[in-house]
Amino acid sequence: MFSGTPEKGIGLAYMLGATGGYLAGFVLAVAIVAWTAGNLSKLLLWPAMLLGLCAIYGLGMAWLAQFVLADKLLAFGLTPFIAEDLVKITLAAVIILGLPNGVLIKLCGSVKDD
Repeated sequence: MFSGTPEKGIGLAYMLGATGGYLAGFVLAVAIVAWTAGNLSKLLLWPAMLLGLCAIYGLGMAWLAQFVLADKLLAFGLTPFIAEDLVKITLAAVIILGLPNGVLIKLCGSVKDD
């Protein structure tokens, strides 16, 4: 996302560029996944991660639509990344579900097993 930017960056102007919606989506995704991890069963972690991914892509593509023609939106903002992202959230969920509760307690402070 930040590759090719100047060393010192260009601040707010860069953040509000074509990737700005994805950055906002990451904030929303963190809130969704963190709330789920802290309040619900860890079995709901993968669906929460999927919902977070939808938030990232939803806000990202809505913002990107201001910079890219509609017929190119999916080609630039979704299809090059979605398969890898689905693999990553699946691997992350499998790893978390496979961790012993003692490790999860050290990482998160508590565990919901329901």
